[in-house]
Amino acid sequence: MKKIFIVFFNLLLIVGFFYIVSPELIKKTVQHSIDEIYNSFVTKNQEVVLDEVYASSDPDIYILDALITNNHSLIQTGGFKYPVKEDFISFLKLKTIAIGKNIAVSDSDVQSMKKISLIGKILETRYFLIIIVTMLALISIVYSGLKKGIVGGAGVALLYSLLWVIGSFYFRGDLTGGANKFLNEIFGDFTQLGVSIGASQFYIVNNSLYFKFLLISPIIFFIFGIAVGIISARKSKIYEIQITDLETENKKNIAQLKRLKNAEDEFKKAGDKIAKLSSRVISLQMLSKVLGASLNLENALDEVMNTVAKLFGSKKCAIFLTDKKKEKLILKKHKGYAISDLNGLKLNINEGEETLFKFAINSNNLVTTDIAKKDFNINELLKKLNVDIVMAAPLVHGDDKLGIFIVGDTENEKNVQEDGRLMLLLATLTALAIKNAQLYEKTVELANKDGMTKMYNNRYFNEYIDSLIAKGNKFSMMMTDIDHFKTFNDTYGHQIGDFVLEQTAQCIINIARDNDLAARYGGEEFCLVMPDTNTKEAMEIAEKLRQIVEVKRYKFKEDELSVKISIGVSTFPDHAKDKDSIIKLADDGLYLAKEGGRNQVRCAAEEIGIKKSEKTVKKPINAEITPSNDVQGEDIFKF
Repeated sequence: MKKIFIVFFNLLLIVGFFYIVSPELIKKTVQHSIDEIYNSFVTKNQEVVLDEVYASSDPDIYILDALITNNHSLIQTGGFKYPVKEDFISFLKLKTIAIGKNIAVSDSDVQSMKKISLIGKILETRYFLIIIVTMLALISIVYSGLKKGIVGGAGVALLYSLLWVIGSFYFRGDLTGGANKFLNEIFGDFTQLGVSIGASQFYIVNNSLYFKFLLISPIIFFIFGIAVGIISARKSKIYEIQITDLETENKKNIAQLKRLKNAEDEFKKAGDKIAKLSSRVISLQMLSKVLGASLNLENALDEVMNTVAKLFGSKKCAIFLTDKKKEKLILKKHKGYAISDLNGLKLNINEGEETLFKFAINSNNLVTTDIAKKDFNINELLKKLNVDIVMAAPLVHGDDKLGIFIVGDTENEKNVQEDGRLMLLLATLTALAIKNAQLYEKTVELANKDGMTKMYNNRYFNEYIDSLIAKGNKFSMMMTDIDHFKTFNDTYGHQIGDFVLEQTAQCIINIARDNDLAARYGGEEFCLVMPDTNTKEAMEIAEKLRQIVEVKRYKFKEDELSVKISIGVSTFPDHAKDKDSIIKLADDGLYLAKEGGRNQVRCAAEEIGIKKSEKTVKKPINAEITPSNDVQGEDIFKF
């Protein structure tokens, strides 16, 4: 298989060489280039070019006219200079291009004219191809010399020498004069007609550079082949020298092995260190997987705290997160630190004196005891804390300041510089987990809230009631809607109606306490669930809400509008033991308020008795609403 490849390789070189130096192929390339430029330029500008030809007073005017107008039957051969008609036509096309080059104004014409100068590059390209083929021939000679000695090297070198000599004469045209004669003439015309600067280089290349290169190459081949053969003949001796050198090298290796054995203890120590680093990497990998899969912030931070102990042998760590306004830090998780020490820290990060936490978060810099030793200001801030801190890393995601992560009482404070890099990585993973959890909570919140009023939707309201009842927690709830809201919408339009609906919902949201749940029950009906609240307290909150809505004013054109609400209240488990009943009682109270004249708070369970209230209260008919000119409050909205 190898022999077949060598034979095929050499045949490919020979064929490629004669292809490169073939005058016929170069001639065809030149003629094709002239035809391409002529067709893209002259054919498109036929009439203008013809005018230029007649204005030039060229002796070949009528022949050029026949060429341009495609009357090739009128074109005779060019005599001694171009005895072949096709060659003469190429010359005429070149002359036409030269005469019309001054009228090339469009971008396409200019680009066509530029191509004419590239024809001279044909010879340069062939030159470099000959160099490449020559190098490959030398490789073949080297291979033969190494395999067969002087006979192989000199034999292949002689073969290529003869081929290169033949090729040089072939290229000069000594073997085939027609194509070479055409190239001599046409490249001379390039220069004479001024369409390509340096086109006359063909004479230099043809009669000097290529000829010398091709003629000298055989001598180089022959000498090189003999030299390689001699080198190959001596390779046995060289191998003996190499064996001797290898034996010497072996002795050196034995000595080196002894030194390596003496260093075995040091390697064992290094192995222990690598094992520790490997354990840290595994811990970080496991943490990354857990944090990546967890959307629960509490679980994620618990895993971070456990990983800190594994990485640094730390007995103390704490995580502080920023509040919603990014003004201060709030302790979220801690381990090992006394809660009294952490509560005594100054956690404002926007105002007041400079603290270590404020510096770390605002500058987004890691702080360690090692860094503090080199920086006086950081060292002073660390002393003011009065809390054992070895490292403090800001929790930052992009431009979002999420909090700070502190570690104290580590296993080996001498490695704090190395631990600092791990701390930064751990802080980055923690910040990413916090951000993911926050985004998830935000997504859940959006899914559970009504788009218009920003209150919780009916589905979440029912789930919340179910959870309170399942736990047996006492709660009161109020159900309310806007009095005569349909008439309000019909009178002033849905756009204003929607705005009033949003504002009324905001009143309910504002009056809700931290544990209360404000929800949109449907349409203009709203609910407020109040855990750990008895009926009396719920009635008081409902009355306060009614008054807030009543005094609110909305200015529309020349009118000042206002709306009023009716509210029904019920309490679990005082009034009912299940969700449907407690909701129905609140709804019954709402309709009692409607029947009683609206704009009031009623509790059906306590007014008419629980059993009686289980009957459906008839819904009252809406009355007409008119603009209010009686302004009782200063909260006025303009439309």
